[in-house]
Amino acid sequence: MNGPPAELLEKICFLIHRGCVEIRQFIGEGRPEQAFALADAIEHIPGYLPSWKDEYLAIIADSFQRYQAKYHNKAFDYYGILLSDASTFQHELGRWRGDR
Repeated sequence: MNGPPAELLEKICFLIHRGCVEIRQFIGEGRPEQAFALADAIEHIPGYLPSWKDEYLAIIADSFQRYQAKYHNKAFDYYGILLSDASTFQHELGRWRGDR
């Protein structure tokens, strides 16, 4: 089993979690189309993790970029977080967890 580097895996897990939370929120708000689009963007990601190849990062980034392009500023910045540096990611993760 050869997964992605630890920092990238942490980002991916965070983004999948965030996506699941948002999908639930979108359904509750009566926005099923956006929920389906986000599910389409993340559903393939877990399959890449056990046998990671560097080219999978571009595939995942493209999925998030296409989702965000469709929903413009109505979407969390999955693409930006995925490609962010460690400091930016840790800041966003801290905000999500409620760190001060």
